[in-house]
Amino acid sequence: RTLDLSGNQLVTLKKGQFKGLRETEILDLAYNNLTKLDASHVSDLTKMTWINVSHNALAEITRGTFARNAVLRVLNMANNNIKKIDGNTFRGMRFLRRLYLNDNMISDVGRGTFSSVTRIGTIDLARNRIKKVDYQMFFQLNYVEIVNLAENEITEIQKDAFKDLYLTHINISYNRLETIEPKSFINCANMTVLDLSHNLIKSIPKMAFDETTYAGEWILSHNLLTNMSQIPLSNMTGLRVLNASYNNIMEIPKNTFPKLYELHTIDVSHNNISFIYNAAFQNLFSLRSLNLSYNSLEKIGPSTFGTLHTLLEMDLSHNGLKDITRGALAKTTGLRFLTMTHNKLEKIFQIPISLNHLNLAHNEISEIPEKTWPTM
Repeated sequence: RTLDLSGNQLVTLKKGQFKGLRETEILDLAYNNLTKLDASHVSDLTKMTWINVSHNALAEITRGTFARNAVLRVLNMANNNIKKIDGNTFRGMRFLRRLYLNDNMISDVGRGTFSSVTRIGTIDLARNRIKKVDYQMFFQLNYVEIVNLAENEITEIQKDAFKDLYLTHINISYNRLETIEPKSFINCANMTVLDLSHNLIKSIPKMAFDETTYAGEWILSHNLLTNMSQIPLSNMTGLRVLNASYNNIMEIPKNTFPKLYELHTIDVSHNNISFIYNAAFQNLFSLRSLNLSYNSLEKIGPSTFGTLHTLLEMDLSHNGLKDITRGALAKTTGLRFLTMTHNKLEKIFQIPISLNHLNLAHNEISEIPEKTWPTM
């Protein structure tokens, strides 16, 4: 049963307002002007599984507001004026699965805030005023799938802040992080996505992640990294996608990618990379996509890429490439798409026979010698 009162001009609710609606499962009060909501308003709705009070003027979540709503699954309180949540906020809501508190004014998330909602699947706290991720803030939430902390004011992630999480998408983008504290992520196996983009990160200590923690996709774009060694990859054995674009990385050392056998996509575009050590990508047995565009490369040597049989697409556009050494791409035997636009190439290099698409636009090529194209 559904009651939809959204988009009205409600300012207050009376005690026992919904007393005759005990069978109601869905209540929508969004887009009103409510300034207060407490247990006296919703305690009669004992079968309610979904409530939306977003886009109101609520300043707090009163203790015990939803204590009688034991089967509540979805709570949407986004776009209000809520400033604080703590360990008493969600007491009695043990079946809660989706919590939306984005676009509020929350600056304080007390320790143990989510300890009573251990079945939670989504926690959305984006666009608040949170300044730190506290000790064990997200601890033993075994069913959590999404934690969204994007667009806050976070400068610190404390020890054990993320602990015992599995298959979780964690978004901490658009904050003010400069580093990650040691042991911030403990036993967080197979995070589906760890998004740390659009921060001020200059380096990440190896001890930030324990030996059981890794992400399937790690997004570090739009930070202040200058060297690939500042990204601890040694324990990221399940990493599949790495995006470190829009930093100031200057080189790719030889042992940058140790034992990352599942890594299939690397994006280090929009950096200042001028040198790649020989065989830096040699042990990436699953690599399919490599984006090195918008860097400062001037030459590709004979052993720069080594043997990359699985590589399907590579983008080297917008560099300063003048020369591709003969045989440099000879062992990229599966390469299908190669983009080298906006460079300074004066001649056409040895082209891999496997190529389907080759883009050499906006170079300085003045002639095409005979037998340039491989026999298809």
